[in-house]
Order: sequence, then structure tokens, then C-alpha cells
Amino acid sequence: MPDFLNSIKRDFIHAARSLSKDRVFTLVCVLSLGIGMGALVALAIFGRVMIAPGAGINTDGLVEVLVLPEGPLRAKAGGWALEQWSYPDYRALREADTGMAVSGWVRESAEFGSRVAGETEMRRVDTLYVSANYFSTFGVTLAKGPGFDPAIDDAPTGEPRVVLGEAFWRLQMNSDSDVVGKSIMLDGVLHTVVGVAPEGFRGHFHRFTAPGSVVFVPLERHSRLKPSSNVRDDRSMDWIHIHARLNPGVDIKRADALVATIVSGLSKQYPSTNEFKAAAVQPYASLGAAQQRLIQHLFFEALLLAIVAAAISGFVLFGIPAPLRAGITARRCPMSSTSMR
Repeated sequence: MPDFLNSIKRDFIHAARSLSKDRVFTLVCVLSLGIGMGALVALAIFGRVMIAPGAGINTDGLVEVLVLPEGPLRAKAGGWALEQWSYPDYRALREADTGMAVSGWVRESAEFGSRVAGETEMRRVDTLYVSANYFSTFGVTLAKGPGFDPAIDDAPTGEPRVVLGEAFWRLQMNSDSDVVGKSIMLDGVLHTVVGVAPEGFRGHFHRFTAPGSVVFVPLERHSRLKPSSNVRDDRSMDWIHIHARLNPGVDIKRADALVATIVSGLSKQYPSTNEFKAAAVQPYASLGAAQQRLIQHLFFEALLLAIVAAAISGFVLFGIPAPLRAGITARRCPMSSTSMR
């Protein structure tokens, strides 16, 4: 057997003998090692949970389009990227050649049902106002119904329609198998049900942030986009999130370049609102692409701490220097002067 293997074997035997003589010391060593290794395992599991995609979506080719603040806007932003766009900027990106199918969405809530006598507050339900291609963008196939029609539901005069989340359909509609074509009241307006989302899909969000029950309404039905509103042309109000799916043959680098060119043109055309706005196309992240760098930074810091803890634990258990081990052994097994003689 090679000398270094013999050395390792002797160290292990010596460590085992030393530990067997002092149960308290052994317990401390085992607990230290357990804490260090447990931290690594827990961190690995936590990391996987934090980056897990939203339930039921297809992440292949799925991206998010972010605003990159520059100059004075960057100083106010408080982060490297912003998630929200103005409505006219969203429309400009959607109608341009970006190499992607662009989808917009806003998360809010709506009053559900009719007011009952004596009630002071209406029931509210989490509501995602989405462009008609939202489900296809995220690779979701509805469990029931045709869903939204882009020709109708992406138009300013679109009729009130709704796709029910599976939990809402099950809990509020008693799992009605004939629900498509019926109506529910949202914000005092009857909305025709045109679909039911698949089980488990509660929007594209991370499981920590996804609503328990949700309905989906066409973005064009949002109260800010009423005919009398000027928000359709207001580039100073950023409130719409943009996700997209890359077209076949288009990679993220190409899409990023196309979007950057479009946004650069908008900054020159509308300097009062867009001068300090650039753009970036980033891979989909369930907690938001703008937060991904922060999450990665925190994860690596925690990983470093866990590695240090594991290293210290291993040192305590197996890496005690020989002189120190000898000192410990001598203190544990003192030899009397008689025995020495």
C-alpha cells in the first residue's frame, strides 16, 4: 500500500481511537460535521427551489424583456433593470420585428360577484390582465375552452371575456363541466368564460408568489385602457410587464440586438420620456429576471459560508494536527510517575 494511503489509514485509526475515549468531544465533532454538511445539503435544496419555474409552463425559448435605466434614471431606479414598460412602448415592441412573440401582462385584483345586501366589501379575486397570446407564450394548453381570440381580445373594443384558473373553477364554480360560455361578474361587468386553465397553473409565477386562485382577463379590458383614458399614448407611465417566446431559429442574442435597436429608436423619437431607457432580453426567471442577479449573489454568499462551515467541521473531526492530537491524548490519558519508572 502506498505511503500516503498508510498515512491516511493511520490518521483515521488514531482519530477513531481518540474520539472513542472522549464521548463529549466525539459528540461535538459529529454535530459540527453534521451542521456543516447539513448546511450544504439544505442550501442545494433551497437553490433548486428558488430557481424552479412556474408550474405548467414551457421555459424553452421563454424570455423577459427588461428596461435598462441609464444616466439619471439609473440613479433613481435602485436596480440594474426595471420590469415595467409603458403601454405605447409595449405596443411598439409587439408590432416590431423582435424575433419573438411578445406578450404583456399586469397583475391586480377585481371584485367578484354581485354585492349582497349588508356587505360592506366585495369579494376580490387575483386577476391577471394578459394579452391574448399569453397562454401560448408560456406554452400552456387550456384544459377547457378556446381561450382568447387575438383578433378580438387584443382590440380596444374587445368584449369582456375571462379564462378561469383551475382552483377558481373548482372552488367558485363547483367544477362545472359546462362552464365555457357562461358568465361571471367582475368589477360589475359580466364576463363570458372562454376557457379554464390546466390544474396547477396559477400564472407564470414562482410557487412562493403565485396566487392561490386567479382569473385571466384580456389586457385591453384593463380600466386604464378605457376609451376616455390617455394612457394608451402615455410613455411616462410604466406598468406593463413583457415576456416573450423566441421564434424558431432566433437565439436570445439576436432578439436582444433587435430589441435594443428598437428601444434606441424610441429614445431618439421620444427623448422626454425614453432618453435614458435601453433594453435587454433575459432568460425567464420565475422570480423575475430583474431579481436574478441579486438571488445569485445571495446564493453564492450563502454557499461560501456553508463551504467554510463544512471545512471547519471537517478540520475539527479529521484534520487536528498531530502535535495537538498528541496533546489531547496526553491530557486524556496522563501517565503517572510510577508507570514511567
